[in-house]
Amino acid sequence: MARRVVVSGIAVFVLLGFIALALLLVVSNTDFGRERVRRIAEGAIQGAANHGVARLGRVSGNLLEGFTIADVSITDSSGAPFLVADTVSLNYGLRALLLRRLELSDIRLVRPLVMLDKPPGDSTLWNYKAIFKSDTPKALRDTTKKRFGDWIVLRNITALDGRIVIRSPWKPSSRYTGAARDTAIADALAGRERVKIEQRGDGYQKIVEFRQFNGAIPYLRLKHPDTDVRRLEIDSVSVTALPFHPPAAVINNFVGILEFTGDSIWFDDARVWMPGSKAAGDGRYVFDTDEFDLVMRGQPMSLADVRWVMPQVPANGEGTLNFRLRWRGDTATYVAEEADIRIDSTRASGDFAISLLGDSLWFHDTDVQFSRVDTHLIEQLFPAVKVPRHGLLTGNAKLDGSPGLMRVDGALAFDDAQYGRSRVVAVGGIGTTGNGVRFRDLDVTLDPV
Repeated sequence: MARRVVVSGIAVFVLLGFIALALLLVVSNTDFGRERVRRIAEGAIQGAANHGVARLGRVSGNLLEGFTIADVSITDSSGAPFLVADTVSLNYGLRALLLRRLELSDIRLVRPLVMLDKPPGDSTLWNYKAIFKSDTPKALRDTTKKRFGDWIVLRNITALDGRIVIRSPWKPSSRYTGAARDTAIADALAGRERVKIEQRGDGYQKIVEFRQFNGAIPYLRLKHPDTDVRRLEIDSVSVTALPFHPPAAVINNFVGILEFTGDSIWFDDARVWMPGSKAAGDGRYVFDTDEFDLVMRGQPMSLADVRWVMPQVPANGEGTLNFRLRWRGDTATYVAEEADIRIDSTRASGDFAISLLGDSLWFHDTDVQFSRVDTHLIEQLFPAVKVPRHGLLTGNAKLDGSPGLMRVDGALAFDDAQYGRSRVVAVGGIGTTGNGVRFRDLDVTLDPV
């Protein structure tokens, strides 16, 4: 008798389980069920974004296998966007949700806009931090309890026609004061500097933008209890990048791993394909200070593809080189090693390194061979240099030092359309004093026509 009761009880529980599962399957495929899930999801996001506004549009699809949400938006309290998308499709894991982990997969974003915005001011927050800021003081929180938002991992992301905008505070260099500081601000606002600057209230912001973003991203870690470093693994991305004023960097494909924090982003051994170039490299950029390090190993390399860094470079050049860039404050250093560059009839090869400090041009361990270099091209590449007489240069040169006293070891021929060819061999030190030219142990041989 007892055995029959047990068997009957088990049968009832199994039957109830099948009924519950059937109801769940039915409800999950109805408009009623989808609307209930939409309200619950919107409420959960709004609860986390308690200093912003979350909106989710119509939900479609099977809630147990994956679904699509239309018209997704998260804004700050003033209505300025943080995240907006036409549609978002995704799958989720019930086990992860029960563990209060946000682990989403098979995500598809159509025309997403991501706006990262930190207003000017010493005490301001990035918009995403302000939107999701908890009202409970950190000292009063129970840190032993897991909360939604402590673990955010996304897998298998596809983004179509996306746009990313980063707005961060900007100030002119501390070396400028008084009228010089006002001039630096005016130059930046007028677009005479590489970084794009806009005024906001009583302060200023630097603008970085990525347009036409299309990508396949297998892994994105935004939040994890074991690390503060976020990680982005990219299988394929095409994008038009505007880290500075145009020209833009047009990237046909990018493959690599990026890691970033709230103040900087970096990558190692990433590979990039541009319209006329193929390269591999490493890089690091600091948002607040504009510190920028870039190493690229390019074969082949089109000069049109590096004009986003050096817009004065002619677009019709090509060649091979290993390129390094380093920006620190007002000093920009460019290094080309094992270079072989051709611009129309001009050709240059060897190692080339310069630093631009304000209006000063410094050479470092430069050892080049060149032929038919037009002096107008030199003035185009280095606006601070003014050549008193124009023509074509052919020869070789080793250069090292500052404008005040530079070590020179070279031989060149100068072809002037009016006066013909002249030759000069120079070894020693030469520089400018502001009022003239000075020499040190300089041996010069002149062989004019």
